[in-house]
Amino acid sequence: LLGAAKRVSGATAAAYAERTIGSGAKKGNKITVQIPTHVTGVIDFEGGDLATRESTTNQAIPDITVSRGRVVNPFAIRVAGTARWRIMFDLDAHGPAPVDLRAYLRTKDNKALSETWLFQHFPQQNSW
Repeated sequence: LLGAAKRVSGATAAAYAERTIGSGAKKGNKITVQIPTHVTGVIDFEGGDLATRESTTNQAIPDITVSRGRVVNPFAIRVAGTARWRIMFDLDAHGPAPVDLRAYLRTKDNKALSETWLFQHFPQQNSW
């Protein structure tokens, strides 16, 4: 049995409200940042064999892929006092093009422990 995605949340932020162009004909000009530059995702999975897993032994491992950019600091941890496992990650993908995300939990020998979560992130979004 595979654990299901039970809760998903994401937040975005722009590190700077304004940036200065560093090269080219417009060097020195200031521009307003209109697209968030920082994205954090959280996915909770529950069910199946996840309830038998522990954070310190027999751990669940996050497997996250993206269509562009890169995943930064991915980790999974069992939520204390529950049978849920939580994946947390940051997404580093600049520009306005959408990003397809795919995530699931697996064992160290690549056996799936959860269903696969799919999502398309539009950088203009402020949250998921």
